[in-house]
Amino acid sequence: MPASLPAAVYAQDRVEIGQDLQLIGGVRYDPFDFASTDRRSLATGARTDNLVSPRIGAVLKPWDTFSAYASYSVSYLPPAGDSAPA
Repeated sequence: MPASLPAAVYAQDRVEIGQDLQLIGGVRYDPFDFASTDRRSLATGARTDNLVSPRIGAVLKPWDTFSAYASYSVSYLPPAGDSAPA
C-alpha cells in the first residue's frame, strides 16, 4: 500500500474589539484514513475519520507593556489502534 502524506487545513481570524481586546478563533480539519491487513489471517480493517478541531482565544492588553492571553482548543488523537483486525 503506498503511503500518503498527512495533511490538514487550518483557518484562523483575529478581531480587535477596542484598543485593549482581541478575539481569536480558528478551526482545523484533519482527514484520517487507516487500513490494515493481518498477514497471518489476511483479515482487513479500515477506518476513515474527518476530525474538526475548534480553537478560541482572547488577548487582553490593558497597558503597553503587558498583555494576557487565554485560549481553549480541542484536539484529537486518531484511534488507529482500535482499527486493526482482531
